[in-house]
Formats: sequence, structure tokens, C-alpha cells
Amino acid sequence: MSENIQEAKLAIMAAVPYVRKTPKGKGGQGLPYSYASEVDIIKRVRPAMLAEGVSVAPKGCEMIDSRTLTTGKGTMMLSRCLAVTYRFTHAASDTHEDVVVVAEAFDSSDKAASKAMTQALKYAVRQWLYIETGDDPDQIQQVDAMHLSPAAERAREAIHAAETADDLASVEKRVAGSSNIGAAERAYLVEALQAKRSETLDLDELDVNPEANDEQDTEE
Repeated sequence: MSENIQEAKLAIMAAVPYVRKTPKGKGGQGLPYSYASEVDIIKRVRPAMLAEGVSVAPKGCEMIDSRTLTTGKGTMMLSRCLAVTYRFTHAASDTHEDVVVVAEAFDSSDKAASKAMTQALKYAVRQWLYIETGDDPDQIQQVDAMHLSPAAERAREAIHAAETADDLASVEKRVAGSSNIGAAERAYLVEALQAKRSETLDLDELDVNPEANDEQDTEE
């Protein structure tokens, strides 16, 4: 048993260095889409935390931004952006470490804040333990260890520069149809696409109507 939170953290990091992503269906161009959800991470991390006597709980929560948006289809969406502090505590020594994460979520009803809290916990655990995620650890490590081909490097740069879902769909189509990108590189780029997509709002769907927002703010 570890003597303090730092030793417990190292032990948990050694026990859970990686969380494999779970397939969630098909994305653009029919390519498989997967990600490591809160459930995936908790399922892997919880036994190691219990073994080391470590608990986690929210210590504080601050609302950074709260908005009502109107999509291009006229649907009202609630946006909640939270800064949440989680405390990881080693029970035996009563030592702890705090982690602050910022999470934002959208919902058409009343679940935006709860979705943001779910996202916050997921990333607090990931950041505190430096957990890697992916579909195939060996394959991703193989790509990381080699130099990307010019075609794959251009695709990687395009993914990084993408600002909308349409941009990402265009890159994804080129990656899927390129004969100059190897299988391992393609898997690496699909992983990068998925990560970028999770960070990027579909601007066509969340096309904000300022006048509608003003009216909603007045009503509130």
C-alpha cells in the first residue's frame, strides 16, 4: 500500500497506462468511430484507485459561461462551460492533489451542465494520471516512432488546421482514398480525426442567430 498520494498516483499510472477506445458506430465516409468514454475510463481506473486507497470527488465548480444558441435548423441549444476542481485523496495518509479542468457541453433541454460535469470528470482523471487512449496501442506507438510520409504529414497538418465538421469530412475523404498513405499511418490519422472532431463544433449545425439569442436572454 502506498504511503501518500504521490506514491499512490505512480502506482495507478503504472497499473493503467492506457485505455482502449470503444467503437461507437460509423463516422463520416463510413469509417469506424470510437472514443474513450467516462464509463471506459472509470471501468479501468476504479479498481486501481481502490487498490491504492484513493478516492476522487468534486471540490468546487464555477460557471464560466452560460448561453442559449439557435442552430441553423431553429433548435434552441443550451451551452454551459464549467471550471471544475476535483480532489484526489489518499485515505490512509489524508494527502491529496487537486486538478482543475474546463468542460463545455451543449444540450437542447436541461442536461448541458450535467454533460459538462461528466466530461470534466473524464478529463480530470485522464490528466491526473496521464492516461493515453486509442484503438490499438501497438499500432499507434509504431506510427509515433516513425516519420510520416509527405502525404500523411500534409493530412495531419490539414486536420490540425480544420475549423469545421465539413473541413474534417473533406480531410477524412482524402485520407480514405489516398494510395500514398500506409495502413498504420491511416489508423493514426483516423485517430487524429476523431480527436479533432470531439473538439470541433459543427458550425453549420450551431449557426448562432444573434437576434434569437438576444430575445432569449431578455426572456430569461
